[in-house]
Amino acid sequence: MPYQALKQLLSPIVTMDDSLWDAWYAITKPVTIAAGEQVLSAGEKQTHFYIIKQGVVRFFYISPDGKEWNKAFFKEGDPIGSLSAYLTDSRSQFTVEAIEPCTLYKIAIDDFNRLIKAHPKIMGFLNNLTIKLFTRNEQREGILLTGNAEERYQWLMANEAWLIDRQIPQYHIASYLSMDAVSLSRLKRKNSAN
Repeated sequence: MPYQALKQLLSPIVTMDDSLWDAWYAITKPVTIAAGEQVLSAGEKQTHFYIIKQGVVRFFYISPDGKEWNKAFFKEGDPIGSLSAYLTDSRSQFTVEAIEPCTLYKIAIDDFNRLIKAHPKIMGFLNNLTIKLFTRNEQREGILLTGNAEERYQWLMANEAWLIDRQIPQYHIASYLSMDAVSLSRLKRKNSAN
């Protein structure tokens, strides 16, 4: 079946019968992007969303003085795009950029909306995705606002250790944890000695 890889990636998020998978696959297009390439820029209207087949992307904000603040990282099997921009039909507040070369499944928002109208069961995908992202963001926000540097690092190791395993640049991870790269390096050394 041509959609087997896509089905394998999305099965943890949504359950569909073969006819729905056929309809889903019909609106998906594989694309590749280079490391450093943006798939969505802050201020842009989102016209597509993507599912990562291979690679890692980051979501980041840019302050008025040009400083970047990492919001989230996503890897294989994760849908990417701005959920809030989609739900409110507004422009993205952040940029989505590949950290590694990526193979993505690209889906046009208009095609996805038509798919939902034709197959309301697809709403299960959107509902599950919304719950997953809300939970992840709320937990991270809580630790960022209330935890010290050590606690934020421990949260990362308990919830997203794959960022360390994938060798994401340290300054990106430090930004994600609201600390500088030197502090992160110190914490990594301290914790590897234990």
